[in-house]
Amino acid sequence: MKRRNDMVPATITASEDRSLSKGTLWILLVGVFLTSFSMLAFEITLSRLLSILILYHYVFAIVSLALLGLGLGGIFVYLFRPQTPASGKRFGTLALFASLTALAIPISVVLMVQIGYLDSTLNNILFYCILLFFPFFFTGILLAEVFRTFPEISARVYGADLIGAALGSLGIILFLDAFGAINTSFFLGITAAVAALLFASRISKWRTWRAWLPIASFIIAAILLITNLLGAYLSDIPIIGKNPNKDIHHALYEKSSPARIIETRWSAFGRTDLVEYTEYPELMEIYLDGTATSPMYQFNGNLENPDTAVENLKTTFSGYFPFYFLTEAEKDNALIIGPGGGRDVLLALMGSVDDITAVEVNQDLVDVVQEYAHYNGGIFTDFPDVKVIVDEGRNFLKRQTDKYDIIMLSLPVTQTSRSLEGYSLTENFLFTTESIHDYLDHLTDEGRLMVVTH
Repeated sequence: MKRRNDMVPATITASEDRSLSKGTLWILLVGVFLTSFSMLAFEITLSRLLSILILYHYVFAIVSLALLGLGLGGIFVYLFRPQTPASGKRFGTLALFASLTALAIPISVVLMVQIGYLDSTLNNILFYCILLFFPFFFTGILLAEVFRTFPEISARVYGADLIGAALGSLGIILFLDAFGAINTSFFLGITAAVAALLFASRISKWRTWRAWLPIASFIIAAILLITNLLGAYLSDIPIIGKNPNKDIHHALYEKSSPARIIETRWSAFGRTDLVEYTEYPELMEIYLDGTATSPMYQFNGNLENPDTAVENLKTTFSGYFPFYFLTEAEKDNALIIGPGGGRDVLLALMGSVDDITAVEVNQDLVDVVQEYAHYNGGIFTDFPDVKVIVDEGRNFLKRQTDKYDIIMLSLPVTQTSRSLEGYSLTENFLFTTESIHDYLDHLTDEGRLMVVTH
C-alpha cells in the first residue's frame, strides 16, 4: 500500500501556497498581469506591422499564430517538464521564460523588418510566422508554469491574466498613436522584462544566470527603444515599397518619374505616407499601409480660376459628372464620406455646393491635408463652408437627424484585394443593404446618392 505522502501530486500544496507572503503573491500576480498585457498588445501591434509589409489576407494569421504559440507552450510544459520546479527554483523558472519572452518580442520585430529586404521572403508568410512564433511560445510556457506551480491561487492568477489581456487590448491604441508600431514593440519588450525582473526578485541566489538574464533582457529592450527614438533605426520601415503587390511599389519604383515619401505618420489606424512626384508637381498621393491611395491636388484656392489639374477633374474624373445635371436647389448641402486627400471636396466646391460636411475616419490623413494647406489651397481649413469631421462615416450618419441633398462616396473602400472574392472580405460596412437604407433615409426629397466605385 502506498504511503499517504506518495499520493500527493507533484504540485505545490495548500500549505506551501499559504507560505507565500503577501508581497510575493502580489509580485506573482503583477508579473502575470504585465506578461498578458504585453502579449495581447504585441498581437495587435503585429497586425499593424504585417498590414504594412504583406498583403491583407495574411494579417489575419497572427491570431491563429498567437493561439498556436500559447497552446504549444502549454503542451511543451506537459510533455517535457513533467516535474514541478522545487520550491527554491519556482521563481527562477518564471524569470527565465519571462526573460525569453522579453527578448523575443523586440528581436522578432527587428528580424521581421530585416528579412523584408530579401525579395524572396516578401510574400512568404512562413518566414514571418517562424519569427513571430517564439514570443507567444515562451509566454505559453510561462503561463502554464504559473498555473501548474501555484494551483491553489489559480483563480487569482487567471484574474490577473484576464485583466492584463483586457487592458493590453485597450491600452495599445494609446501606445500606437503615441509611438508607432515599431517603438511600441520595443516598449512591450520592456514591460515583459519588468515582469521577469519581478520574478527574479524572489530568486534566493542572485549569482545564477537566471537571475541576471532578466536584467540583460531589460537592458537590451531599453537600448533598442532609446536608440530607435533618437536615431529612427527602424521607424521608417524603408522596405514598405518593395512589395510589388502594394500600390506604393508602383509609385516608388515603377513609374518613369522619381517619387519619394516626404511625410509619414503612425497611429493605431495604420501607417500614412505622403508621396510626391518630381515630374508631376501638381499631384501628391496619400497611402494607408502602402495601399488605399488618395490623391491630393495642388490648388491655388481660387474656384473661379483653379489650377489646370483641378479644372481637369471636371472632365477626367467621373465623380464630377452628376453635378452637370443638378440645379441650384439640389445642391444646398452635401455629406462626403471618405474625402481622403480632398478630391471630393474640390468636386463639391467646383459644383457650387453651399455647405459641405466631410467625414474621414483617419485622423492622420486629415492632419496631413491640413498641414499641407499651402499646397492644396486649404480645402480642409480655409473654406468656411467646408466642415471636416474625424469619424466613421456610417456611424456618424446614424447619429444625425439632418438630411442632405448629396451623399457622396468616392472610392472609400480600403484595399483588400483586386479580386471579387477578396472584395467580399473588405473590412467596412459602407456598402451593405442596411447602409444603403441609411443613406437613402438621410436624403432630402430631391437628394441624390453618388457612389464612385471604380
